[in-house]
Amino acid sequence: MLTYSLISGFYIVTLRVMRFVDLYDEIIESKGSILCVGTDPPVEKFNATMEKTNFCLDVIDKVGQNCSAIKVNENFVRDLSIEHHLEITQKAKANNLIRIYDCKIGDITNTSVAGIHLIKRMGYDALTVNPILGNLSQLTQEAHRLGLGVFALIFPSNPEASKYYRKKMEDGVELYNHLILDCVESNVDGVVIGLSPELKPAEISSIRKKLGDEVVILFPGVGAQGGDLEKAVRHGGGKMLINVGRSIILSEDPARESDNYNDKIMRLVEFYETSEVILKTEGAFNLLKEHIRLSSGKLSSYYVDCRAIYSDPASRQRIVKLMVRLIKRKVGNKRFKIVTTASAGIPIASIIADKFGVGLVYYRAEKKDHGLSKKIEGVIKEGEYLVGVDDLTTTGKTALECIR
Repeated sequence: MLTYSLISGFYIVTLRVMRFVDLYDEIIESKGSILCVGTDPPVEKFNATMEKTNFCLDVIDKVGQNCSAIKVNENFVRDLSIEHHLEITQKAKANNLIRIYDCKIGDITNTSVAGIHLIKRMGYDALTVNPILGNLSQLTQEAHRLGLGVFALIFPSNPEASKYYRKKMEDGVELYNHLILDCVESNVDGVVIGLSPELKPAEISSIRKKLGDEVVILFPGVGAQGGDLEKAVRHGGGKMLINVGRSIILSEDPARESDNYNDKIMRLVEFYETSEVILKTEGAFNLLKEHIRLSSGKLSSYYVDCRAIYSDPASRQRIVKLMVRLIKRKVGNKRFKIVTTASAGIPIASIIADKFGVGLVYYRAEKKDHGLSKKIEGVIKEGEYLVGVDDLTTTGKTALECIR
């Protein structure tokens, strides 16, 4: 981004390069997805460069609305020219997608820097780096200077990788853990953690803790490779990209398959993030010594108090972000109004309505005994699309009455 300042008759031009994490946040919020699609044209089907290019362009057209990123593996497109890559990256940019070049650069600094400059010219937002040569800090610094994000490979998805990445060093610590420390010191934007069956949930949680919340974890291995999606989402936390390739791009209907994967991934994200908010917000989750009666008439030994979440700005914002993502994923570009139930749903529904800049109406279980005695407050017109937002559901009875 260029900014201009006038000082003593001279214009001062400043170039501010957007950080990759800011680009990630912007696109994830906009698309409501953490799905990354590998666009690799299969070698058994395509030989000509134009065929490969067209395959990648076609994939982007079909999956672009259901994902937030594409990943192009260099080994499938090594014969493509810069012009071919620009076609792919510009198509991805038009679909508001993060563009990752999976080349696993790993050479002496001077040679690797030459490759990084070329990747910038090809129009990508980020690249993958093999940190094993020990020069990760220098490569990251140069990539950042050019406005590129860096994903360091710290644990591949193939089972043979354990032979080296789990090798214990002189201090008794496994190699991949040394690479994590290098990533933190080098200020990388992301890491690549393959969903190998050998990688335990506790190890993924430990990796996230060491990296902090701002580093993006790219998880390959879901789909054809059989990686455990739930393990990644539950323990990876924070900023993530889930890469799926062959299971989507080689399916009969990539658009539908990418939608299915996106929905499956985001349902898990929403479940685990919401659970974490409820469990960590003071006063939200209450275990009781004696059973209490819920509004449904049923007895329960625990009680979820969503008003406690309203009182905590950080928790409230996390829930709002999850709801906004879900609505974007389900509703797309349709115009709509928000509808909720009185009275506990009104605060969260009002915030969501403001986020989208749309109208709000709400339903009363009982008519007021004064004024216009309405059960529906607000204006509803025939043919309008309505999105229901509420704070909590026990049996769904009130929500169903609202819909009727």
